[in-house]
Amino acid sequence: MVLATFNCFQIPFDVAFQPVFFQTLSFTLINSAIDMVFLADIFVSFRTTFINEKTGAEVKNLKQLATYYLKGQFTIDVLATVPFDTIGESLTSGGESSKAFKVFGALKLVRVLRLNKIITYLRSTEEVKAFLKLSKLIFLLIMYLHCFACIWWMLV
Repeated sequence: MVLATFNCFQIPFDVAFQPVFFQTLSFTLINSAIDMVFLADIFVSFRTTFINEKTGAEVKNLKQLATYYLKGQFTIDVLATVPFDTIGESLTSGGESSKAFKVFGALKLVRVLRLNKIITYLRSTEEVKAFLKLSKLIFLLIMYLHCFACIWWMLV
């Protein structure tokens, strides 16, 4: 979740301000490493067990696990992991057309939506879960304001 939070603030800042530091090799390698972590998470998610809602039993069958993941979060995870912005920039020769592809980096922001699933299945008291949900709401509000402030800066 730390990496997803980093992306939530870095991507809108990069799209709006386009700082020179974000174009350096070291920062590009950091972003690539973050994408690789989320790619590994996709492979792990194919083997992550879940609780059958009808029976209450833990499902461990690999075929059922893969089917459950493919029907659920897989599309969101792939859209958030594939670096469409980097691919688009590498296909163009630079300039204004390649800058437009940076907006596709915003697809990575949906990674934060996994917070709700983590909080729901957390083995903790209801008070702790309520506190975490409130914290998540405050975080999403801050992220929303940050994104719109960066968009406002970019447009004006």
